[in-house]
Amino acid sequence: MDMGKKIIRPPLTAAEVEEKKRLRAAINRHKGQWELENGVDLTQSMLGQAAAEVIGRESAFSQGAIWQYLSEGCDTKLNPEFVQAVAKLLKFPVEDISPRFRPIVGALGVDLVSADGLDDPDIQESLRLMLKGTPAQRKQARQMIALLLDEGE
Repeated sequence: MDMGKKIIRPPLTAAEVEEKKRLRAAINRHKGQWELENGVDLTQSMLGQAAAEVIGRESAFSQGAIWQYLSEGCDTKLNPEFVQAVAKLLKFPVEDISPRFRPIVGALGVDLVSADGLDDPDIQESLRLMLKGTPAQRKQARQMIALLLDEGE
C-alpha cells in the first residue's frame, strides 16, 4: 500500500455526523468528573489509553484515530468499540450517542466487547476472539467456550 496515497472515503451520512457531535458533547460533559476522580487532565492520547484499558484491549486507540473519530472534517466513521469503551470509561449510556452502539450481547448474556460478567480469563479471551478473530479463530473460540462451560457444570 502506498503510504502517501490519500484514502478516499464516502462522505458520512447526516446521522453519522450527528453521532460524532453527540460523542464529542458526551466526552466534554463527562470528562470533568473523570479528571476529578483521577487527578489528571484527560488528553486525547490518555483517552485512547484509558478507553482501551477499560475494555481490556491490548493496544491503545491512537491519538490520530481519536482525532479522526471526533473531527467533523474527517469522513472516518465512529468505531463501535471506541464508542463503547469511552462510554464505559466516562460512565455514560452508549445509547446517548446512538442505539447502534449498544454492546453485542451473546447467548451467554455478556458484553462481547469487554466480556463483563465472566471471571474466567479463558472464556474472556475466547469471547474476544469470537468478536475480533479470523474465521478459524472464531470457530476455535466457540469450541473452547463449549468445553469450558461443559467443565463448569
